[in-house]
Amino acid sequence: MTLTAFPNGVSSFGMPVMGSGPVFTTGNIFFVDSVTGSDTNSGNGVENALATIDAAVGKCTANKGDFIVVMPKHAESLAADSGVDLDVAGVTIVGMGQGADRPTITFDTAVTADFKLAAASVKIENLLFLAGIDALTGPIEVSADDCKIINCEYRDDAGNNYETTDVIVTTSTPLRMLIDHFVYTSDGDIGGTAQQSIIQLNGADHAIIRNCWLVAFAATGVIEDATVSDSILIENCVIENQETSPTVAVLLQATTSGTMRHTHIRVASGTTYITAGNDMQFYECYGVGVDADSGEVVGAIIGASVEGKIDTIQAELSGTAGIATFPEPATPADAVSMAEALSWISARNSVPGGINPLGSVYYVAASGGNDSATGGGLDPNEPLATIAQGITNGSAGDTIVLGPGTHSVDVSAAALIPLTDMRFVAAIAPKGGKPSTIVTADADDGVNLVEIDVDGVVFEGIEFLLVAGGTTALKLLSVAQTTAVNGLTLKDCWFNLNSVDAASVMAIAANDATNAITGLVVKNCRFTGGDGTTGQISYVQVGVGGLLKSVVEECTFELESADADCYGLDFLDNAAAANKSYGTVIRNNSFFGPLDGGEDGVGIFFAAAMTEKEIIALIHNNYFSYCSATPVTVDKMNKGVVNNYVGDNTAGGILVDPGT
Repeated sequence: MTLTAFPNGVSSFGMPVMGSGPVFTTGNIFFVDSVTGSDTNSGNGVENALATIDAAVGKCTANKGDFIVVMPKHAESLAADSGVDLDVAGVTIVGMGQGADRPTITFDTAVTADFKLAAASVKIENLLFLAGIDALTGPIEVSADDCKIINCEYRDDAGNNYETTDVIVTTSTPLRMLIDHFVYTSDGDIGGTAQQSIIQLNGADHAIIRNCWLVAFAATGVIEDATVSDSILIENCVIENQETSPTVAVLLQATTSGTMRHTHIRVASGTTYITAGNDMQFYECYGVGVDADSGEVVGAIIGASVEGKIDTIQAELSGTAGIATFPEPATPADAVSMAEALSWISARNSVPGGINPLGSVYYVAASGGNDSATGGGLDPNEPLATIAQGITNGSAGDTIVLGPGTHSVDVSAAALIPLTDMRFVAAIAPKGGKPSTIVTADADDGVNLVEIDVDGVVFEGIEFLLVAGGTTALKLLSVAQTTAVNGLTLKDCWFNLNSVDAASVMAIAANDATNAITGLVVKNCRFTGGDGTTGQISYVQVGVGGLLKSVVEECTFELESADADCYGLDFLDNAAAANKSYGTVIRNNSFFGPLDGGEDGVGIFFAAAMTEKEIIALIHNNYFSYCSATPVTVDKMNKGVVNNYVGDNTAGGILVDPGT
């Protein structure tokens, strides 16, 4: 059959495939075949194969991803220390063939004969190793970091009483060694020099031994950690020690650390499967010491303690004295039943967005509550009457759950002032976009419904309603007048200005004159009712301090005023302070202008005196209907306005001009 040449000397019989799949490498590929090869050949093709693996290693370049392909039926003997010295970093040796056709490496002549993995990041795969004399001492030696031994097998010779002392031995504390699908099996004592182990670790931190089948007659342990190794992993292995003394299957030092999981262990007698496993963890590992046994858990304290654990579980399920101290830590005399705990947890988690599991939960009813309720509002069956009392009773990080209906706030006495990381959540999620929980104020002028000057406040699923009758400076949420605020979240809320005809009416006033508000998130909210005639109306106004790293997304703005300007987002001049509104994203929002044709609604407004560096934002994928001729004031935003559309009577929607 004609050979097909590939770059870097790759050749195959018509296909670029070696073994179970293609050889993907940017390095060179060298072929080794003891049947047809010669160490004087180039090794760059099957027809020019080398005769020995060590000769191929000598042609490799470090850290280039070179491959050595060892052909089926290849056989070579190693008679001395470093018979093969894999001392070139990054080299992979792959044997071709299955079963008896695999390349074989026989160790003979000297007990020190070995195959060394002596350079970092080398790998050997699909090789068959054979003992050619008795008492070999570490014929496979690993001394470098990140070495891999994959799908290899080692066989001793029972017919000649050739028994290897330790098969794989690590030296020089190599890191991150991987042994995967390694096989060693024997049928009892081979009769040679006493075997000690199949895999001997010596300070091999982070070693992984997985998918191995190891059956041996080992005087020390089939796997032996001779010198403490840290953070090792042994998984999916079958390990059997046939030594009848009895001897453990796995010997670990007292401070060996790591994990063993999904591993089955057999010893010839007794139940001591592992020694000195103090710092190891064991998951689904089982051991047997007699035939026809299903195995018992390895690494767990079993037996008498099981009954004690069952008693403990029963006590936790049934409890003894109700909820005398719950949810505070219960004393043994006041144990809490699991049923009571689950009931309490269910009440906490019934709110749409969940709660802070480390905080307390206070319940406030729109009607029928009592600010002097037993338990201070912690019991959903005895709620408080006012939100203000919930804030007073609570602490930072607590959640206040608001029942359905209208919650009136006497703002003439005081606005609602949340604490740090406090969360306000409607007990029932909004239906069809309309919240069932409403928070509203009286008609007093010049006051705010909510004042926020702390970090981490959340409002979710609530309608904020402005009561008609005021004439000036009415705001639903006033944020950070004098303090830098971080992390305010408004989600699934409705800000209803209720057609109040007054000057400086706002839904959200983020008006700190000095400090930027950071991390404001306004998501899936609705802004309506801005159709007064007296003065400018702003749904969200950003003050001189600016708005940093914030998001306004998936919101609806109804710019209803036909006689006075109505702004969806209104950015005031931040006094030439560069980057005050850096990193703010305005995306996927809908802006509806008035239907009378006046087109007085401006979707996003930036003060004329601002420069490009004062408002570095990204405005994308927003839609404007019946807005002003300039839905976004883009004269200084040409680099940040992307893919926004405005309705047009003839074209059915045109791209917003990003400016020049």
